[in-house]
Amino acid sequence: MILILFLCFKAVSGKAQNLPEAVLSLKNAITTQNHIILTSSISTSFMISVYDGHRASQMIEGLIKHYKDLTDIEYLSSNSTKKGQNIQVVCRFQNSKSFQSVISLNHQGKIERIRFFDKLYGCNVEDSSKFVTRIPFVFAGSKIIVRLRINESPKLLSMLFDTGADGVGLKKSVADEIGVFENRKQNTNVVGASMQIGISERNTLVFDSLKIPNQNIGLFPNYTDSLDGLFGAAFLRNYITYIDFENSVIELYNYGEKVYPEGFTAIPLHFTGLPAITAKTELNSGKELDATLLFDTGASYSFILFGGSVNRNDLLEGFTVQTRGNTVSFGQSTPTVTGLVNSFSFGNLTLTDFTATLQTQSKNDKSFQEESDGSLGIEIIKKYNWYINLAERQFQMKPNRYFTELLPFWLDRYMFGFDKDRLKVVSVNAMNPTEVLPIRPGDFIESMNGEAPYEYFKTNKIKEFQSILKTSEIELVVERNRQQFLVSLPTK
Repeated sequence: MILILFLCFKAVSGKAQNLPEAVLSLKNAITTQNHIILTSSISTSFMISVYDGHRASQMIEGLIKHYKDLTDIEYLSSNSTKKGQNIQVVCRFQNSKSFQSVISLNHQGKIERIRFFDKLYGCNVEDSSKFVTRIPFVFAGSKIIVRLRINESPKLLSMLFDTGADGVGLKKSVADEIGVFENRKQNTNVVGASMQIGISERNTLVFDSLKIPNQNIGLFPNYTDSLDGLFGAAFLRNYITYIDFENSVIELYNYGEKVYPEGFTAIPLHFTGLPAITAKTELNSGKELDATLLFDTGASYSFILFGGSVNRNDLLEGFTVQTRGNTVSFGQSTPTVTGLVNSFSFGNLTLTDFTATLQTQSKNDKSFQEESDGSLGIEIIKKYNWYINLAERQFQMKPNRYFTELLPFWLDRYMFGFDKDRLKVVSVNAMNPTEVLPIRPGDFIESMNGEAPYEYFKTNKIKEFQSILKTSEIELVVERNRQQFLVSLPTK
């Protein structure tokens, strides 16, 4: 009932004249139950809890329309902040109760936050953030694997922690086994396509010391990963989330004022349902792009640019292609090309001469129009420990022991990456499902043209090997199951 009591104004106190124009506009909007009055007083970056943009506009519209029991609002004080001004007010209600709150304005006098609204949605940014729980994970094969249960099932599931997904997905066979059944159908987007899936409603995710109720779960019959499923950004909306790759834990903190440990660097976070960053990219064609990239712990690559952005920005024009293949997401396959990019940077990270992936869907293909330009994958994400704070629209990042590890790269139709000081085959690009290639994911490369791979590639000579392939073969010594054999990469 406090919510009902807070949100309507029927009189103006003697101190109301001290209120800034935007706050008076808020009073008037609630008195008349007309949210349109407030339009010119709301900042373009106005937020309620972790939501901004259209979602925040819908939320404040609903609040203004439905609550009308506040009788007065009084000015208490104000103080300047880096972003503008905080107005401390007292709200008085028909039943003689009162409530203090803060309304935050930007430097233009527009409303950025109404702190009581934040509290209603579980985001008390006025208090200090407190530790909630710690969730261990296994980092294997560049996957963050978390163990959890669903509902009352005793089965302990192995799930991919995938911040590029906005919900939970299960293999259909696993869902049937643990009693998670379809309630309805829904269209959903996966990388490169749109598909219809079954949805199971009102489920609970159960970790050792944490339960997350009211979760919808997508049921995917074509999910072929060895894991049971994935869960995405569900608790990012409720907690400041810390991903610690060095200690293999995810820590959750209540939203509030957070003091970060020494050595972390803040970078802006964009949120349209999924967290994202902005990175500056220069392709090998010389074309530059300030790309909005999803922060995608479930993506096995360094980064990918989606077909919509590739087409909008004509990024294939002049791009030197290394290899062609496909990317597969929940059984949906889309064509891709890979090639070196000249540079890639965000925060305090700058990378040069490493492999990127571009989707090459047809310009007439409207099946997947992304709000973002692409996604940042685990091979770069793992180089840092991360705090993800949606309420402050901020990442905090700090280099970890993976920072100096060389990034994966493509030669011919094979992606290679380093496992400590050994070169390993990460993935292969078969042109069709029945094609059998001589090198498999998981194979180790003992030498390339007689060179020890790690010693060679740590001097960043990937371009040199790619140049060799244009005129002659590259001879590899491959190890599989402790057996060694020779393979030649053919001239391009």
